[in-house]
Amino acid sequence: MPRESIKEREDEEERARAAAYTLGKELNDKQVEWLEMSLENKAEESEAQAQLDIEEKKKQELISRLELLGYYQFQTNAEAPSHWFRHLLGIIENFPNQSGYVASILMNSSGRLSSEQFIQASALWQKMAQEMPEPNVLGNAGAFLIWRDLKEANRLLEQAHLLESDNVRWPSHLALFNFMTYKRTTDQSLKQEAAKMAVKYGEITLALGSHTPWLDLEHVGECALYLNDFDKAIKCADNLENLNIHKAHSQTANALRGLVFSRQNQPLLAVAALHKLEEGYGINSMTFKLAQELFNLGEIEAVKDFVRIYEAKLGSKRHLEWLELLETGKLPDFSQADF
Repeated sequence: MPRESIKEREDEEERARAAAYTLGKELNDKQVEWLEMSLENKAEESEAQAQLDIEEKKKQELISRLELLGYYQFQTNAEAPSHWFRHLLGIIENFPNQSGYVASILMNSSGRLSSEQFIQASALWQKMAQEMPEPNVLGNAGAFLIWRDLKEANRLLEQAHLLESDNVRWPSHLALFNFMTYKRTTDQSLKQEAAKMAVKYGEITLALGSHTPWLDLEHVGECALYLNDFDKAIKCADNLENLNIHKAHSQTANALRGLVFSRQNQPLLAVAALHKLEEGYGINSMTFKLAQELFNLGEIEAVKDFVRIYEAKLGSKRHLEWLELLETGKLPDFSQADF
C-alpha cells in the first residue's frame, strides 16, 4: 500500500477513536447494553472465530471500549465509576501500545483514580511493560505513572527513549514533569535532581523538534539558572528571543538575562533589564521574579521605579498599594499580579 494511503488510513482511524470517546456520552441504554454484550461475547468466541479478521476485531473492540469509557465518564449513578475503571483496565491490558488520542486518555486517566485504583492500574501497567518491553508500552506506562510516581515514570520513559531515541514524546514528558516537580517540591535534593532532568530532556526535546519550543526554552533556562549554569541560561534567553513568535517570549528572555546579571553581581545590568518595557510586554512571572530578587539584594529604589514603570499594567490601585509597601521597606506580594 502506498505510504500516502497508509497515512490517510491511520489518520482516519485516529479520528474514529477520538469520535468514539467524545460521542460515548450520547449512547442510550440499549446501545450500552449491546456494546457490553459484544465485549462479553468476544471472550466466549471459539479459536476459529477469534482468528477471523483479527485486526478488524481488535479495532472494533478498542472503539467499543472508548465509547463505553466516554459514556460512563459522564454518568452520575453509583455504578458508573467502577464500570469506567473496568474499561480503562481493559484498554491498558489489550491496547497498551497505542499512541495519539488513546495514549493521551490513558495518561490523563491517572488523576481520576482513587489510591486503590491507581495501585491496581499501576500493577497492570508494570505487567504489560514487562511482557511487551517496546517503546510505546514503556512510554505509556511511564506517562501514566508520572502523575504520582515520578521516579518509576522516569525509569520507564528513559527506557522508551533509549529504544526510540528519535521520538520526541518520551523526552518531552520527562522534561515537563520534572520541571513541574522542580517548581513544586520543597525537598532541595529532589528539586536539584528534577532541575537536572528538566534541563537534560528539555534540550533533547528541543533538538528533536519540540512542539512548544518557547516553553521548553523557558523551562530549561529557569532550571539552568537554578543550577548556576549561567551560560546555558543566557543561551536559552537568546534562543527564546530569536523565536520571534510573541513579545511575551522576548520579555521572559530579558528577565532571564536580568536574573543572570543579578547572580553575577552586575546590579546595574540587572536593573536595566527590570526597567525595560517594550510594546507588547505584560504581567510576566519571570519579570516579577527578577524584581523580588533585586529587592532582596537591597535595590528597593529600583523596584519602586519598576512599579511606577508598570503602573498601566498593574492598575492604579495596586500600583499605589505596592509603592506604599515599598516605602516601608516591605516586599509586595507579587503573586497578586494577574500572570
